[in-house]
Amino acid sequence: MIEVGEATMSRALQNEMCVREPELPYAFDERAYLEPISMVTPRIMTAVGATWGACFFSLMALIDAGHLMSLVGFSLAGGAAFGLVWGSWFGWYVKRFHQNLLRHPEQYFAPQPGMVAEGPVLEVLGNQRVGRLFVGGKLVLTSSALWFLPHNRNGRAYCVPTRLALADIIDLELMPRGVVEKALTGQRDDLFPGRLRITTRLGAHEFNGGTREMVAALVSKLTRRLPSAAQVEAAVESGSLELALRFC
Repeated sequence: MIEVGEATMSRALQNEMCVREPELPYAFDERAYLEPISMVTPRIMTAVGATWGACFFSLMALIDAGHLMSLVGFSLAGGAAFGLVWGSWFGWYVKRFHQNLLRHPEQYFAPQPGMVAEGPVLEVLGNQRVGRLFVGGKLVLTSSALWFLPHNRNGRAYCVPTRLALADIIDLELMPRGVVEKALTGQRDDLFPGRLRITTRLGAHEFNGGTREMVAALVSKLTRRLPSAAQVEAAVESGSLELALRFC
């Protein structure tokens, strides 16, 4: 957990955070996004195949309980075949979709002139948690805000971008990986490392990324732009955090 305005923050870090030097947009290449998909596809194939086989066996056992041994063989063969076919299609589709997101973003994301004017410094494909759902899109960090842009394949109900002003962020926390993430990644704890929970004055938001490197890059660049202890003190005196950031 990272608390904004911590009193023990070093003077060097405070000075670094006050410097607003322009940075080039930074994004990960296709390989960084496709690797997690390749790693989890075999486990998804196994899960889907096992589920299909179990359902087939249960249904047929109710219809004809006199040939259970034969049903076991058919269930194993059918589950393996279905898992292989469906998993292969799933891996191909998801990889192709991510490639299109990276190569042709104009086809999936609505123009955001305000975000462009703020100067993007980092882009990461990820998801935002909305209730029990995860909305696909990308996280874009600018000089003054963190944006989440949903892609247009989410449906009309999830097409509004989210903008979190850096001046409003009061806490960052990396949530532990859930059961699903652990089951899909196995020993690769660097894949889907957990949800990033960002608390602002208006509420909390949760996002996730594909790899630990992506989340680390986002947290690193984000924390450098959050208000320092000196800025928080100035904001308390002036009554405006935006004013403290302006004169930093």
